[in-house]
Amino acid sequence: ECPACGRMVPLLDEITTKHPNDVRVVHKFYPLSKHPNAHKAALAAWAAQRQGKYWEFEKKLFADQTKMTEADFTRHAKELGLDLARFEADRTSDAAEKTVARDKAAADAAGLTGTPHIVINGRKFMAFEDAAADLQKWIALELEMAAKPAAVAAPPAP
Repeated sequence: ECPACGRMVPLLDEITTKHPNDVRVVHKFYPLSKHPNAHKAALAAWAAQRQGKYWEFEKKLFADQTKMTEADFTRHAKELGLDLARFEADRTSDAAEKTVARDKAAADAAGLTGTPHIVINGRKFMAFEDAAADLQKWIALELEMAAKPAAVAAPPAP
């Protein structure tokens, strides 16, 4: 339900498509309480992940963030060819709740207060004017730095 995440997800998809061998996206669950359906959506996404369809399910969620009902989650699962009985059992399981709670607790402990929160090689990404352009520049810089061997200072003379 987060509009900022809704704008960022397609940018991340574009980056991973453009740099398939250099960029890896890892999502953690951090449903904000101000979004009343975010927690249920996270549980449903986790259930889709259990059947290898997390990314496809995520795309459906972000394609229309106004459709976040139980019926919408089931429809998405059906469209993706998921085993519906398993999907329902997984999304209502203690394991799903524990996974989302674990991710949220880790983010809270790290001081996260909102989304999207993007970390690239250990550094928090900040968009300044144009998120798409800023993200492209940041990735380009990271790839450039990765291509150059780090300068090593000579040890001091004895």
